[in-house]
Amino acid sequence: MNYFASIEQEPEDPIYGLQVLFKKDPRPEKINLSIGTLPNSDGKAFKFASIAKAEANVHSQNLPKDYLPIDGYEPFRLAVQELIVGPKKENSRAAYTAQAVGGTGALYIAGQFLARHITKTIFISDPTWVNHRKLFTACGLEVFSYPYVVAKNGALDIQHLLNTLYAIPIGSAVCLQASCHNPTGIDPTLQEWKEISRILKTRNHIALFDIAYLGLGTGLEDDLAPIRLFFEEGHEMLIASSFSKNMGLYGERVGALTIACHEKETLPIASQIRKIIRTIYSSPPSHGAYIAAECLRSHALRGEWHAELHTKRAELDQLRSAFYQEMEKYRPHDPFTALKASTGLFSICRLTKSQVLKLRDENAIYLAEDGRINIAALPHSRELLHRIVHAIAHV
Repeated sequence: MNYFASIEQEPEDPIYGLQVLFKKDPRPEKINLSIGTLPNSDGKAFKFASIAKAEANVHSQNLPKDYLPIDGYEPFRLAVQELIVGPKKENSRAAYTAQAVGGTGALYIAGQFLARHITKTIFISDPTWVNHRKLFTACGLEVFSYPYVVAKNGALDIQHLLNTLYAIPIGSAVCLQASCHNPTGIDPTLQEWKEISRILKTRNHIALFDIAYLGLGTGLEDDLAPIRLFFEEGHEMLIASSFSKNMGLYGERVGALTIACHEKETLPIASQIRKIIRTIYSSPPSHGAYIAAECLRSHALRGEWHAELHTKRAELDQLRSAFYQEMEKYRPHDPFTALKASTGLFSICRLTKSQVLKLRDENAIYLAEDGRINIAALPHSRELLHRIVHAIAHV
């Protein structure tokens, strides 16, 4: 019997599949604006000096290569927890943090935990990161969406969003991107976050925060402000964090899942998270956790890391401003305020799928099919930037 004859071929992932096409493209003028990395001007992944020093320190310590505990390297777990929700205070809220295989792994563990113990329903923004729906569906959750409508002037339709969150079934899980919204680059204001918090509390929803670009928005503290707000206001919630972009540890797969709860609930929660992890990969990789922990726990290295993030944010702002100015030259009557107002790596060029494909075929410019553009991948050369803008403006 041929067991495999009826298996259908799955389409390529919309982002990773593009990278395969890009590498095969022989045209020397090709440029990749699709994948979510933080590159140098030469297109190679940016390497943080602070992280290189942390890695050198790790090597000098000759740390063991044994299996880590199921929920990860404790110094990393505690350092991430302090980073995300702040130092533990007496008689304050409690939290539990588990190391995960990247932010994707953290989201998958969170989805499994929600499906098994909290709710079978989760709402994600529309639009959102392309993998959210697949991840949560694979966890056994029924996935719906709430509107995340950004006008051409950069204004988020917060009332439409709030009305939907109020109308969805009581006790639903809601996936929220804490900063650097992927793909729009537009985040709620702190006052709007307070309104979101109020609605979620009123309707007894549980928040799952996804923070994949921490420190690359408007600053570490500002990027964490929505999470800290929810924490101080007493929300039970889950936070999936990643150190791929903001530490350049892409291949090390360094992530974490933090769950805000009451002190007496930490041990039962930890036991259930460990149960989930044990059935997926048993134990997370150690090397990246050693490096991240070394950086976060060293006052000097952490300060240098903060400074490097500040420098990269400034570069992103410069690239975004240059792109905006070039676009205005070609399309002076079209509002590009949303592009100018965005933060983090991404923004949206309002293009149709056919226009995106035409840019790829005729101009060797690779964008995601929804028109998402990685600002960090824009060339520093004005001549190259001009070529890209000219092609986009006339597609």
